[in-house]
Order: sequence, then C-alpha cells, then structure tokens
Amino acid sequence: MKTRILLPLIALLLCATACKEENKPTQNWTCTVIYTVDKAESSTMIHSESEWGKLLDQFCDYAEEGKSVTFYNLNSQPADLYAAKGGPVLRKESNTISTSNRDEMKAWMRRMEQAGKTVNVTYDRQTGVWNGTAYAVAPVVEDSTIYQSFTGVLVSVSLSDFFSSQQIYEDILALRINADTTLVILQNNCLFSANGTLEGYSLGDTVTLSGYVSTADYNGGDATLFLNLITADNSTPIGTWQFSNYTEYTYGNGEDYLIDVYSYFPEENGRPIYYTFNADGTAARTVGNTAMEPEYGTWSISYDAITCNLTGMAGGTWNIVWLTSNTMIITRWNANEEKQPIVQQMVLTNTSNY
Repeated sequence: MKTRILLPLIALLLCATACKEENKPTQNWTCTVIYTVDKAESSTMIHSESEWGKLLDQFCDYAEEGKSVTFYNLNSQPADLYAAKGGPVLRKESNTISTSNRDEMKAWMRRMEQAGKTVNVTYDRQTGVWNGTAYAVAPVVEDSTIYQSFTGVLVSVSLSDFFSSQQIYEDILALRINADTTLVILQNNCLFSANGTLEGYSLGDTVTLSGYVSTADYNGGDATLFLNLITADNSTPIGTWQFSNYTEYTYGNGEDYLIDVYSYFPEENGRPIYYTFNADGTAARTVGNTAMEPEYGTWSISYDAITCNLTGMAGGTWNIVWLTSNTMIITRWNANEEKQPIVQQMVLTNTSNY
C-alpha cells in the first residue's frame, strides 16, 4: 500500500496573539453547523450574529464540563484550503490558541470557522485555560496504516531548514532517534512550537511516541521525515457510506460565506445511493438494496483528499473537510454551465455499522 506523504497545509502550533478586529459577515445569511461533543454528533442552523454568539458560548460551556467540542460550518468559504495546493502555507494567524480569556477564545473560534476550518475546543479545569486547534482538512488515516513506536529525545529544529522559500524563524519540536535520524513531529496538520510542551514533555526529555512516518522534500535535497502522531480523532473513509446530500455553493454576502444555490437528496430511480471504499483501494457504487450489479472502480487518498472514479465522484479530487465515524463531508472547486466558480459539496453517512 502506498505511503501517504505530508499533509499539504501545515500550521505552526503557537499561542494566538492579540485579537484583531474581525470582519463581521452581513446579517442576511443562514449557516449549517455540524459539531461533535465528545463522540456525539449533531447539527444546527445559524441565522444571525447573535445566534453565533450563543452557539459559541454553548461550545465553551461544554468544554468547561470537560468535553471535547469540534465543529465545522458547511457554508464557510474554505479560502486557506485552496490557497496554495501542494505546499505549506505560512499564515498570519496561528491555527491554535491557549487562553484563559473566554471572549478571546470565542473570537478566535469565530475567525477560524469563517476561514473554512474545522475547530476543536477543550478546557483544562486545573489551569482554567481553553485550548483550540483549527485545521483546513480532516485528519485521515487508512485502516491498514501500520503504526510504529519511536523512542528518542525531544529536540528543537528550525523550520527554515525545511522550507527554504519561507522566512520562518520559529523553532519546532522533533524527535531525535539517533545521530542520523530526526523526525519532525506533526499532529492534526500542526507542528509543535519548541517553546511549548508535548503531552507534558519538554525539550531534552526522552519520550516514546507512536504514529506513522511520512516524507516530503521541499528543498530539493534530502527528504524530511515526519512523525504523524496517532490521535483519538483520526478516522477513515474505509467502509460503506450513503450519499445523503449534494449542494452547490456560490459566493455571496460580501464573500464572507457561501450561499447554497442548488441542493438535493441523491437518489437514482427512487433508490438511495451507496459508496463502498475498501482497504485495498477498490470501490463500488450501489443503488438501493437490489440485485442490480454495482458499478466498480477505485479510490485513493493523497494530501487528505479523496479521488474516486465512480459516477458522482469522478472528475477531480475532493477535499475531506469533515470526517467522523458517522459523517464524511467532501468539497471541491468547479465551474457551472456559465463557467462561474462554484463549490460542490457531498455529505455521506456511514452505514457500515448498521
């Protein structure tokens, strides 16, 4: 099985700086927000700025209770995700935050969802600190991925050693296995600042970390090794999914949010449509629970995006923006018949366990 290479959108794990005044969207819009509280998944509709404030307060309340909250706005414009495919993007604002200020946390959550990112929020009741992580693509693993454990010393390395075209001066955490092997540590599309901690460990500590190793070459020389840590949030597309909803979006509201202009519940001859993604890279499209012969094809994952040559998914790569054991949401840019840019979005529901 092919080895996945480095996630294309890498963000520094740094404490957020002082908040800037956010650009508030116009009031005439409706957003669909999908979220999980620990493992329970729900969705809700938001129609105004005040409703956003109440929802973010609710998420903070859940976090204060010791729960992990993750959410994604289906109408957000995924600008960062498509800004520079195939290479890392240095953003002006950190994709993580640690703060004891509830209002600062809410403002950061708002900016991240407006940027089209999935946001995770937790709260440390011992320190009174909220912690947030935002990522543009969902962390994805394949069931057949082989995890390994590595023991070494946490060391500091310079980002500029790996991304020569970027003026980056932050040092990041890495795991030095021996004199010849150092693994840059990565989790949920984020690097870790050398000024912070990792699972309670700091620079110089000897630790054992588990994950899978991927490689990337951004300098045209020796490949950089990355240790992608295992997290409880990692999910996989492998299984059978019902094609539950299809929506096309266009720009609107001053380009703050996408507006759905075409949406339907997919059926063929009145029967539901299912996609099955197998661990060996084969795929099938089935219509209803009939004896009709399925359409067979292939699928693959690269850069946390899925490509499949079956009807309804063929014609390009789909970015996985939300993935749980229940729901997978994939999007891609395209053009309509008038050659205007649109965003296509597929929502699939996992039926493997039913």
